[in-house]
This record gives sequence, structure tokens and C-alpha cells, in this order.
Amino acid sequence: MRFKKFKGIGLFLLVLVLITIPVMAAQEDESQEEKQEVIAAIVNGEELTVNQLDSFINLGKFAQQLYQTDQDLMKIIFTTEVGQDVLNEYRKVKLEGFINAVLLDQEIKNRNIVLTDEEKDEIFNNQIAGLKENEGATDEEILDSIKQMGLNSMEEYKEFLFERLGDQLLLAKLQKEILDTASVTDEEIENYYNDNIDSMEQVEQIKTSHILLENEEMANQVLNQINNGADFAEMAREYSVDNSAKNGGNLGYIKKGDKNWDQDFTEAAFALDENEVSDVVKTQFGYHIIKVFDHVEEKTYQLEEVKDEIEGELLNNKRQEIWNQFILDLHENAEIERKL
Repeated sequence: MRFKKFKGIGLFLLVLVLITIPVMAAQEDESQEEKQEVIAAIVNGEELTVNQLDSFINLGKFAQQLYQTDQDLMKIIFTTEVGQDVLNEYRKVKLEGFINAVLLDQEIKNRNIVLTDEEKDEIFNNQIAGLKENEGATDEEILDSIKQMGLNSMEEYKEFLFERLGDQLLLAKLQKEILDTASVTDEEIENYYNDNIDSMEQVEQIKTSHILLENEEMANQVLNQINNGADFAEMAREYSVDNSAKNGGNLGYIKKGDKNWDQDFTEAAFALDENEVSDVVKTQFGYHIIKVFDHVEEKTYQLEEVKDEIEGELLNNKRQEIWNQFILDLHENAEIERKL
């Protein structure tokens, strides 16, 4: 059983290392052919080629997918003048994202942001610990999956991991450096609470299950079995003609006044006490037997009850604003020449 539970881990590891931002490192020794490549943009003196842009937008993968689904369309796009015009327009749309990525890469280098050996060890150890906890994997099973990827040891996998995820991790470290300046005061939390007091109200709601039958006689027979000790959920699975039957009739929570529910149904349901079963209730859909499992009373949350949630929302908003402004500042302070 452990083997079956774990056998997808090789794919998990492979997907993990492939989910990464495109690598944009410039070649130290450019060939003459590379020097003659078409330039897409120049960012702070750094020339960005169309080939690099194509790599950034993963144009090769797109071509491969298109080849597998529609070879004629692929030929049109990649071999005709009209197709090249379409590709160039697509490149123009994606160029700004590429410029953003380059600006961030340059900022990481300007700030000398690197991953220390201690940070790498912590990240790697946490990832392995996560595999063991979430997948139930042993060291031997993880190593076996790593070898299926063509790697011979944990150390080789670690090197491979940071080669692929290095740019993402450096970007995350830059973001942390920028966003750690965000903070929220108690006054801001209180003001948000007062300004949004209507959203702090909890509407009365009930957790409900039902059994829907097409005729009253059958409904009364099922109700009689329930009143004599039959399990409600089992009766729902056996007799209900509603889609909720497979879940034992569970309808989840219904808020009072929700117009999406039949009013005859909700009126009968909200009249029930917790764990009480209704008589047969007739609606436009048929004959229901209703049971209420939980009743949540209407209330207004006090500030202390929602303080942490408000703080989290305000903090996320501030971080987004700070990050957006940081990107804008990078653009305003950069020398950018677009060539496409």
C-alpha cells in the first residue's frame, strides 16, 4: 500500500522543478551569429534578443503543442508572412512581462541578493520533510524516485533543484526584502471594522439535509422508517431522487433569506430545532423530509473576533500596493528602449 501511495512522487518531483520562471542569464561568449540576433529591447544597456523573448514566453512549447493538435495551422503561423505578423504581435504583448522579469533580475544582482548555504539547506530539508509528511515517503523511496529522474544522489537532486528554482527563490527573497516594510496599525484595523460594519454581520443559517421523493405516500413511508430509528443519511442514499442523495442528502449551510432556495422549503427548515426531522414538506420539486444538524444564530462579530482577519487583509493590500509601486519605480528609473 505504501508503494502505491508513493509511486506518483517521481512525477511530483519533476513537476516541482519545472515550475519556474524562465532563465535569462546572458552567455559569456556570444558567437557571431548570436551577436546578429534581432534585438527585442534594451534595458539599462542589456540587450534582450527575440530568441530570449521566445524562450521567456515558451514559444517552443507552444509550437510543439500546436504541432500535435493542428499541423496545418502550425505551418501557417511559423512559415508564412501572415503567421509571422501574428507571432510578432504576440511578442509585443508579452514583451512588457519580459522587461519586468529582466528589471527584477537586474535589481537582484544590484542588491547582491544570493542564497546562502544555510538558506539552501533549510529550503531543501523542508522540501524533503514535506514529501515525507504529505506523501508518506521514506528516504529510500525518495532516492529511488530521484534516480528515475537520472540523478544519482540527494546531493545531485539538491543541485538540480536550485539550478531550476534558483531564480524563483531569489525573487522571493527580493520580495521579502521589499514587503517586510509593510505594517498595519490598530487604528487602521479599527477604522476598517467601523467602515465595513455591515460585512461583520453573520446571517442566521442552518446546516441541512433532506430526502426528496416524488410522491407523498412514499415520503410518509420513509419518514416512518426514520422515526423508528433508520439512519437519515442511509435513507437519503437509498430513496432520495435528488443529486444530494450520494452525500446522504447533505445540502450544506443555508442562509436565512437566501432567494436561491424554495421558500416553502426554507420556511419549514428554519422552523426546526437542531437534530429535528420535519414532517413531509411539499414544494414545487416534490415531497421533502428535512433534518437540521446545526443552527447558527444571527450576530455581529466584535472587533476582537475579526481583528486577525482584518489585519491579514489590510497587510496583503499594503504589500500589493508596495510591490506595484516598486515595479513602477523600477520602470521609471530604468532606461528602456523597445525595438519590436
